[in-house]
Amino acid sequence: MRNQIILLVILIVAAMGYFFFSNTNVLITDFDSCVAAGNPVMESYPRRCASDGRTFIENIDAPISGGVFKCESEQRNADGCIEIYQPVCGEVNVRCITTPCPSVQETFPNSCFACKNSLVDIYTEGECMKN
Repeated sequence: MRNQIILLVILIVAAMGYFFFSNTNVLITDFDSCVAAGNPVMESYPRRCASDGRTFIENIDAPISGGVFKCESEQRNADGCIEIYQPVCGEVNVRCITTPCPSVQETFPNSCFACKNSLVDIYTEGECMKN
């Protein structure tokens, strides 16, 4: 009888421990904490992670110098771009037949759309300045 009580107490303690440690709430405040919590990641560009009805977007922009961003291969190969308006000014390389041409600035809805254009290598945040 004593062995059965000890076994029962051990099972109860183990069940309580499992319940306590498996239900710890992780505070999810950004994309990285959403991924770390084991939530699904949507393979768009930028990637998105969903948790409890909220969507967190991966911060992928890293300037190469002075606020200028370089288009990465992941951006060029993205299957689709999210429809968030965060305008960028892309440097569109113009193709000339006879002489080299300076690049032309064009405003794109966001960095994904700019880098999907094969003629854009770099961009800056914000709309292009009108001349």
